[in-house]
Amino acid sequence: MAEQVQSALDKFVAPLKDLLDRGVFSEEEIKTIVSRRREHEYLLRRRVARQADFLRYIEDEMTLEKLRKLRTKRINQRQERKKGEKVPERKRNGGLPVGDVHIIQLIHLLFVRVIRKFRSDVSLHLQHAAFAKESKSYNKLNTIYTEALQVHPRNIGLWIEAASYEFFGYTNPDTGEVYGGGSIQGARVLMQRGLRINATSQDLWVQYFCLELHYIQKLRGRREILQLSSQEETEEPFFADAPIPTIVYKNAINSIPSDVAFRMKFLDLCSSFPQTDKIEKCITTSIEADFSDQPEAWIARAMYVVEKEKSQTKNEELDMEKGFLVVEDETYQQPSKRQRINGTPPVLKILNEAIKALPIPDMYLRAIKFARQCMNQNLYTDEVIQQFMETLLGEIEFNTLTCELVLEQSEYLKSIGKVEKAIQCVKDFLLSNPLDVPASLQLAKLFKINTEVPEATIELRRSLKHVPVNDPLCVKVLLELFGAMMSSECRLVELKSVLEKILLLAPNNNPTFKPAFGVGSVAEACLCYLQKSADDQEIKNAICLVAESSTYCDCARDKSDEEIQMMVSFFDEAFNKLSATESDKRRNRIFHRLFDKAIQFFKACAPELSDMYCERKNEYVHS
Repeated sequence: MAEQVQSALDKFVAPLKDLLDRGVFSEEEIKTIVSRRREHEYLLRRRVARQADFLRYIEDEMTLEKLRKLRTKRINQRQERKKGEKVPERKRNGGLPVGDVHIIQLIHLLFVRVIRKFRSDVSLHLQHAAFAKESKSYNKLNTIYTEALQVHPRNIGLWIEAASYEFFGYTNPDTGEVYGGGSIQGARVLMQRGLRINATSQDLWVQYFCLELHYIQKLRGRREILQLSSQEETEEPFFADAPIPTIVYKNAINSIPSDVAFRMKFLDLCSSFPQTDKIEKCITTSIEADFSDQPEAWIARAMYVVEKEKSQTKNEELDMEKGFLVVEDETYQQPSKRQRINGTPPVLKILNEAIKALPIPDMYLRAIKFARQCMNQNLYTDEVIQQFMETLLGEIEFNTLTCELVLEQSEYLKSIGKVEKAIQCVKDFLLSNPLDVPASLQLAKLFKINTEVPEATIELRRSLKHVPVNDPLCVKVLLELFGAMMSSECRLVELKSVLEKILLLAPNNNPTFKPAFGVGSVAEACLCYLQKSADDQEIKNAICLVAESSTYCDCARDKSDEEIQMMVSFFDEAFNKLSATESDKRRNRIFHRLFDKAIQFFKACAPELSDMYCERKNEYVHS
C-alpha cells in the first residue's frame, strides 16, 4: 500500500513545483498539501473503502482549486501593474501551466475512482457532471453521461439531462457563452433509446415532444433572421403541421393510452409555443374520441379552453400597453373581461356537450363546480353563468341526485341570493334521504343564514338521532347544535347536556371546522359554556364539568394551535370567574384542581405555559 501511495504522490511533484515557483503556494503550504493528500490516499486504499472518504477528498481538492484560482489571478494582476502589459502564461503543449490543471485532473480521477467502486449511486454521476460544467471541462460531459446511462438506464432524469446537453449545450452563467449543443440528431437518439427502455415514462415522452417543438421554433427563428424568401414553400407544412411532434404524441398515447392528465401535459406545452393550432386540434380530438365517457376528460378540456382564453386576453392587454393597437380617443376605456366575453363562451359549450353525452351525477357535480369557479374568477358575466346553471339544474333528474350534488347546488343558490330555493332543494332531498347527515348540516346552515335558528336546532336534533356515536360527524353535529342553542338562548341545563356528550366523545374524535353557529371546536364550546354561567354555583359546576368530570383537559397532544389558544382563554376565564366567587372549601379545592389540570394540559406542548401556571399556583398557595 505504501508503494502505491508514494507512486501516486510522485505524480504531483512537477505540478506542485510549478505552483511553488510561481509563488501561488509557499513551501509550508506545499508540505501541508502533500501531507493531506497522503492521508487521503491511505484512506482510499484500505481494505473496505468508504464513499465518504472519496467525497471528503474531492471536497478538499475543490476548495484548494478555488484558492489556487484566486491567488493566480492576484499574481497576474500584480505583474500586469508592474510591467504595464499582460504577462504571457507559461505553456505546456500549448495548454495552461501544468500546475493550473493538475487539481482539476485529480478531481476528475477521484470521481472516476469513486464511481467505479459505488456504481449504484446516481448522485455521483450528477456531481461529476456538475463539476465538469463548473470547471469548463465540457469535453468530458459526453463521456460522463454515457457511462451514467450505461449503469442507470432506468433513471429518467439522466436521459433528459443528457439529451438537453446534446441539443441546448451548456450556458456559462458568468459569461453567457454556450458550449456544446446544437445536435438534434444526438438528442433524438438519446430520447429514443431512453423510450425503448422506459416506454411508459410520461416525463420522457413529454420532454421528447418539447424537444421537437423547440427544434421547429429554432428553424423558424433561423428563417426569420436570414430573411429567406417565400420560394421555400416546401418547408411550410413542416412548420405549420408539425409532423414530427405529432408522431411523437401518437406514439406516446399508444404507449400510455388511458391517462387524460398525460395528454393534457402536451396541450400545456403547446401553449408555450407559437403556431401550434393544428397539433392542439389533434390532441383535443384524440381526447374527445378516447375519453368521451370520463368526466375528468371533459373538465380537462374545459380548463384548457379557459386557460387559453386567459392567455389571449393577457396578450391583448400587453399589445395595448406596447402600442400595437393605438387608441387615439382619450375617452376610450378598454372593456373588461366580463364585458368582452358575452354570449355562450366555448367553455360552457363544452360543458353543455358533456352533460348531454354523460348525464351522470359525477358529471353534473364537476360541471357545477367548474361553472362556479368561472363565476368566482369573473371570467364571464353573471347572466351567462346563471343561464347555464339554470339549464344544468333543470336537466338533473331527481333520482340521480347525490348528497355532494345537492350540497354544491345549494351552495350555488346561496351564492346568488336564493336561500329559500336552496332550503327547499335540501328539504326535498332529505325527504327521500332522511339519514343523510351532511345534508342536514347544510340545511341547518341555510336556516341560520335565513335567521331561522329554531328550525336549525330542530333539524340538528333530528340529525343527531341518526348519526352513530363513533361517526366523525357526531361531534360536528353536537358542536353545531351547541352553537345553535347558544344563539337561541336555551337554558343552561340543556347546554350542559349537550356539552357532556361533546366532552365524552372528544378524546376519540376532535374535529376543527368552519362552524355555521360560531362554535368550531370542543375548547370553544367549553369557553362559551363557562361564559354563559352567571352565579357562583353555575361557575363552579361549569369548571368541574370541564376540568374534573372529563378527560379532555388531560393532555394537549393531538390538539391544534387554535384549540390550545382557546384553552388558554378558558383557564384564564375560569381563574378570573372563580376568584370572584365566594370563598369556601369547595372553591379552594377547585382552584387546586384547576391549576393541576392547566399544568398537566400544557406540559407536553407548551412548557412555558405550564411553568407559568405552576408559578401562579405557588403564589396562590402562599397567599
